Amino acid sequence: VLPEFLQKNADYYNAAAYCADFEDKATVDAINQWCSDNTDKMIPKLLDKIPQDAVMYLINAVAFDAKWASPYTTEDEVREEQEFTAFDGSTQLVTMMYSEESTYFEDAHATGFSKPYAGGKYAFAALLPEEGMSVSDYLSTLTAYSHASTLQNPISVEVHAVLPQFSYDYDTELSDSLKAMGMQDAFIDETADFSRMAKTASEILFISRVLHKTHIEVNSEGTKAAAITAVEACDSEAAIEEPKEIKYVRLDRPFLYMILDTETNLPIFFGIMGSAA
Repeated sequence: VLPEFLQKNADYYNAAAYCADFEDKATVDAINQWCSDNTDKMIPKLLDKIPQDAVMYLINAVAFDAKWASPYTTEDEVREEQEFTAFDGSTQLVTMMYSEESTYFEDAHATGFSKPYAGGKYAFAALLPEEGMSVSDYLSTLTAYSHASTLQNPISVEVHAVLPQFSYDYDTELSDSLKAMGMQDAFIDETADFSRMAKTASEILFISRVLHKTHIEVNSEGTKAAAITAVEACDSEAAIEEPKEIKYVRLDRPFLYMILDTETNLPIFFGIMGSAA
């Protein structure tokens, strides 16, 4: 690994660098321990083993743990045995949380709301597609511009919001998604050019896979979330008072959710709640 690359990582990203034997099982344990430490133990494991041709991992982690500015505390606010209709049409029983919020979102095909966390720097936000439209179909109508426009133009109005408690883990391999978005060369040993990053035995370094794991838990007290992304590199061998208007958003079927940076209204976490089990 070239000193210039390591120095830029230290200067601009405060990133640590480690040299270890990839043939030693202890290196897998050390990587998994780093992931656990940097996600408050929400993602305790990233790797089962290191492939023989892997020569480098570039790993980033983010952990989020915040309490609601107004937690759900009463029996009226937290109600068990409520129905949620999952992706497959099945009905599941969940614990629903009821609140009155003041930030409402609306676009051509969805309505939603946001609920602030303590301190006001972040907020939970959700968008519920219109009746009869699946989350997948709704996502296909979005562009980066239209979605950002919805989030950055909220409506201040009383919102009666109903949010299910949920918790789940998700993992995926992002190579095919990145290739479909136009990132092709980096995955092909003949075209990848990471010559300013490192030198290898074959003088060819390319990305073999991009691992991604997430965890989120939303309950009456607040939200915990974490994400790990690892790029595996191989050698080629988010004043006039009008009559009061009230909006209603009941998240009892699949919806999009986000954790927003309230200064920019840009999501730092983005996901789909499709099933309670």
